[in-house]
Amino acid sequence: MNLRIVRTVLMVGLRIVPGIFVFAVALAAPFLRHSDGWLRTPAWGVAVGGISLALVCGAWRTRWQRCAGLLALALAGQACVLQLMYSPPWCVYTRYLPWRTMLTSRQGLLLLGLVGQTVVTLWVARRIWPVVKKYIAGLLTVRQVLVLLGVLGFAAALFSENVPQYAVELTLAVWVSVISVLNLCLVAAAVPPDALEKAARWLKRRMHVDSEERKWGLDRCLPWLVALWVIVVSAVVAYFVLERVPHIQDSVSYLFQAKYFSTGRLYLPAPPDADSFAVSHVLNDGTKWFAYGFPGWPAVLALGVLAGVPWLVNPFLGGLAVLLTHTLLRRLYGRATAHAAVLLLAASPWFLIMSASYMTHPVSLVWALLALLALERTRATRSAPWGALTGICLGALFLIRPMEGILVGSVLGLFALGIGTIRVAPRALVAMVVSGMVVGGLVFPYNHMLTGDPLYTAQTKWSDQRWYPGADRIGFGKDIGNVGWPNLDPLAGHGPLDVIINANKNAYMTGFELFGWSFGSLIFAALALWLRGMRSHDWLFLAIILSVIIGHSIYWFSGGPDYGARYWYQVLVPLIVLTVRGIQTLQQRLAGLDFGVRPALRVAAFVVAACVVALINVVPWRCVGKYHRYNNMSADVERLARDHGFGHSLVFIQPKDTEDYALAFIFNPPTLESPETIYAVDAGAAHREVVRQHFPDRPVWFVGRFPTAEDRMRVLAGPFPAGTEGRSER
Repeated sequence: MNLRIVRTVLMVGLRIVPGIFVFAVALAAPFLRHSDGWLRTPAWGVAVGGISLALVCGAWRTRWQRCAGLLALALAGQACVLQLMYSPPWCVYTRYLPWRTMLTSRQGLLLLGLVGQTVVTLWVARRIWPVVKKYIAGLLTVRQVLVLLGVLGFAAALFSENVPQYAVELTLAVWVSVISVLNLCLVAAAVPPDALEKAARWLKRRMHVDSEERKWGLDRCLPWLVALWVIVVSAVVAYFVLERVPHIQDSVSYLFQAKYFSTGRLYLPAPPDADSFAVSHVLNDGTKWFAYGFPGWPAVLALGVLAGVPWLVNPFLGGLAVLLTHTLLRRLYGRATAHAAVLLLAASPWFLIMSASYMTHPVSLVWALLALLALERTRATRSAPWGALTGICLGALFLIRPMEGILVGSVLGLFALGIGTIRVAPRALVAMVVSGMVVGGLVFPYNHMLTGDPLYTAQTKWSDQRWYPGADRIGFGKDIGNVGWPNLDPLAGHGPLDVIINANKNAYMTGFELFGWSFGSLIFAALALWLRGMRSHDWLFLAIILSVIIGHSIYWFSGGPDYGARYWYQVLVPLIVLTVRGIQTLQQRLAGLDFGVRPALRVAAFVVAACVVALINVVPWRCVGKYHRYNNMSADVERLARDHGFGHSLVFIQPKDTEDYALAFIFNPPTLESPETIYAVDAGAAHREVVRQHFPDRPVWFVGRFPTAEDRMRVLAGPFPAGTEGRSER
């Protein structure tokens, strides 16, 4: 028996050698790398081709041959489709290349991959199509199908002023969706029935989902293993892809704020020269120097600053979100639903990449989950302390993202009053309201300290100065949001048409980023509604989704394309809950139909295959092509400091554009009194002299972009001895 196993392993190992070779070439070939060694976007497409080849060869002439071949087809098909998308490393929406470009460029040859997937899939599916039509007719009426397609179609492509372009993108998106669904259905149908039954029995023994007894084993370890996976993957992305630095101007200011918070200060004294330390999203009123953001997230990030690893804070918060999600759903639905939800959460490109960033959204999700969990415990125990904890969590959420605090708090408040299933005792409700007001109310003395007005936030002051008074506010009108962002906010002011456009942008990104499924990520959540499988607790999560969508519709900006639909991030867990409920409902509705094996297992196999294909394709594709050196932010300056030994120096940054200084500003110490390297903008001789006189004992360096293909930061001159002007000696 052992010899047979060894022989099988050796045979499979020999078969997959061609695939491994292609994979290795994709990762090692110089022509698939940038001059700095980072992979080019097509490299991962070639690597997926190697994985697909290994699958086909490894399963050749085995009972898994058909299943592996179809899975390889799905992998290669999505890899080709992703290469047909325009997704550069700056703030633009991911969308398909123009049709003319596809037909006239070498990149357009990848359409042949999609055509090949279509031909093979339709050929294999030709015998089961009548059965599929019968099942669809048994699940949904014609009206329900049309409405479902309309909802999914709204999220399938971005609106465009160019109607033919939009029509082409929508047609291509529908084409990809239909073929990928059929392809994955064939994968699920090709899994050997006895293998599915064996896997189901193994999981039932290990997971104990049908028993109330708490046992050690995979059942208890699963959420911890998933949390560890999220921490490790997000930390790897943060370290290698994002280079441990913020990539959006908002997060640059959050890190600055966290640094001076870590010293016990709520603001810094004004720097010696305003122009020499000017950076976006940071204010200088002549006496105080402070970031524009609310204090909640920087206060948490300051813990990472004190530990010397601020880039690890959000990965750990991602792991904590997994544990909180599992605990909450286990109490509301049971362990089976909780297990499924956290596994889907761990497969979400949106969640994994956001958890690697410096943005506020991971911590806001944690506070919202804590509030939901505390509210559930308040209902179960009728305890005022649990009610107070609910309010504290909502107040903390308000201190991070006030609109989310209001929207989520409103839903929880209504349910606490008895609208739904989570009604709490009056004393607990009072404790919830009072504690929430106390904690959230801390923003008012904070505002007063910075702006002189409790109701005037630093963010509003910054936007009034940056654009014009009242530009960045909630509401409707022609005088709102006219900040010159045609790609992100194409219409003047904010009106009903802007609401539709913003909803389309966020729905499109959510449909793509939530799970990375090539057929869209919203189909099972929609089925939970259309198949009428909603339970009592489902309405709570649906209410949160509607609250976030409707609440943000009164704001002029969609949030932009940075790390997905970030203004809708609070719908992440609710959508996953509805996705699980949609899967469960579909399994129940198919229970009477004969697939040759229990339909629940085929549906589960479909979801697993979809997640595997997306994880292999989307997360690496995003990391390679989109988020490395995103918005031209990198750790170049840190490397220069290490290689040249800047130490106790004054480094002037000669900016090629207005955002270049942020590359160095993120490495400034918590205060300018620190002995570490100080980075300032080279704003001209007069400004440079003021700064040099303020730091008379520091050698002077000059750093800027070197005119190379990669446009990297380089040392241009230095060091010049302390006490000399520096630039005149160059």
